[in-house]
Amino acid sequence: QAKNRSALWTRLSAPTGLSGSYPVLISPFRQTTQVGTNSIRTAKNLQVPFGVSGRFDKRGQRHLYRFPAKKGRYYKFQVQSQRQSFAVDSVLTIFDKNGKQLQRADDGWFTKDAHCYFQAPANGDYFVEVRDLNQRGGKRFIYHLQGEASGPDFELYGEYYYGMMSPGGQAIWFARIARLNGFKGPVEIRAENLPKGVTMTPVTVPAGMSECGLIFSADQKAKINASLVKITGRALVDRGSKKKVPIIRPARITCELRRAGASAFVR
Repeated sequence: QAKNRSALWTRLSAPTGLSGSYPVLISPFRQTTQVGTNSIRTAKNLQVPFGVSGRFDKRGQRHLYRFPAKKGRYYKFQVQSQRQSFAVDSVLTIFDKNGKQLQRADDGWFTKDAHCYFQAPANGDYFVEVRDLNQRGGKRFIYHLQGEASGPDFELYGEYYYGMMSPGGQAIWFARIARLNGFKGPVEIRAENLPKGVTMTPVTVPAGMSECGLIFSADQKAKINASLVKITGRALVDRGSKKKVPIIRPARITCELRRAGASAFVR
């Protein structure tokens, strides 16, 4: 059973080693499959949280799913397809019970897989639609849609990709918080898997601020070493219960690759 609250993709191989590796979805949410081409009238009923896997067999198909929502609550929807080497360039659209479009979302962070946060304007049933941007279909047009309750949240970004220090030296990276759905609280920044002899000065981004510096220091006796460092942000958020809920968000890393006459941001 998965302990994390979002989809995790892993690969499993046969013990003999003769079989290829296959991606397997592990999720704490109830899973189902899409059946046929949907419309609002025939949309499949799903209860949040959910996961649903589908495929566009023919061109021009769209798949709709009905879900109940409460006024003022936030809901998060995200698609995985191209990140798992499938072909769907996904678009997400939210409709009310009368078919009125309330929200539309396209590409995510450095991916063609769509995601969005939706705040319900009233109690009732709503519909989330998945389709391919160019209305394509076929064997490789497979997707997985995940829906879950959400609320105040944040995303963490960092403009860094390597750091070099000599013994006794220091280096600085920069982090930026994107505050979502009204989140205003403090965020504690942590660094994991630092090389032996390297530490990061503790830092918490206070309410009302969204940027900070991450200062790393190497011990005078630190030996030559390297490691892949993971930066995360941790915060307590209000999700409608008596106690605030802790959430952890990994940093999305960006850097600038400079070429002759041009440059491009990459992850």
